[in-house]
Amino acid sequence: MVEGRVVEYGGLAPFKLQIKYVDILPDDPTNTHEDHIHGECEIYINLTGDVSFMVENKIYPIKSGSVIITRPCEYHHCIYHSNESHEHLWILFESHGNESVLPLFFERPLGENNLIRLSEKQKLKVLEICKAIIHGEHSEKQRLADFMRILCILENADGSLDGPSDSVPEDISSAIEFIGENLGSVFTVADVAKYAHISVNTLERRFLEVLKTTPSGYIKSRRLARAAELLPSCKSVGEVCEECGFRDYSNFIAIFKKQFGVTPLKFKKTHEKRMSEYSEVAK
Repeated sequence: MVEGRVVEYGGLAPFKLQIKYVDILPDDPTNTHEDHIHGECEIYINLTGDVSFMVENKIYPIKSGSVIITRPCEYHHCIYHSNESHEHLWILFESHGNESVLPLFFERPLGENNLIRLSEKQKLKVLEICKAIIHGEHSEKQRLADFMRILCILENADGSLDGPSDSVPEDISSAIEFIGENLGSVFTVADVAKYAHISVNTLERRFLEVLKTTPSGYIKSRRLARAAELLPSCKSVGEVCEECGFRDYSNFIAIFKKQFGVTPLKFKKTHEKRMSEYSEVAK
């Protein structure tokens, strides 16, 4: 008897990978508390620290072994609750051309199923693999294999995918809901406060208390994240500017470049070039 299996495999598109082990205090001058918006996939693995993690409209409770995964242009930021040391692993990698082999990242809606919980054994294994990649003298092939082992561990995590969100006060929850549903419209912080049935001053104070950011900063970041998501499509820069609620085209270009390091048009063309190159390789 002969048994076997034929698997069609197109290979992986080339990608860059960054892995860092971080142990930092919240008030360390090298720390960043701002939201993260970028064109890569990210894996955050908590080891210690009194923090929560916000992704799109949800705030996830974090403990040792909690993992947050985000895909390109998915709004996210870490929220500190005390001055405890924050120890974590941080993995950033490009995904262009490899979306089909990354179901954890791409086969889900934005802001959903971002939380994965590792068992103690799985957490220690991932830590061991990451340290080996960072400090070892492995070949490129071995480092790739190690990274794939990390992805397999996440896909087979003992803990349930996407646990309950941290309890968000009703006023903040209402404000976040309004912002998320109206990103394509022009509105002010006063409009958000009115919807949440609080004053502008109270809204400003509550955002800083709960989310560690300002309402205007949060709105701008959510709009930029949405713009970066839309630009790789066939839409023009002007159409994306309008669909993301930016009032001024020139200002949109300026703040987009400040956030991503390139103009919206350059961002769009770079993505299109990468996809074209991958298509040629895949033929």
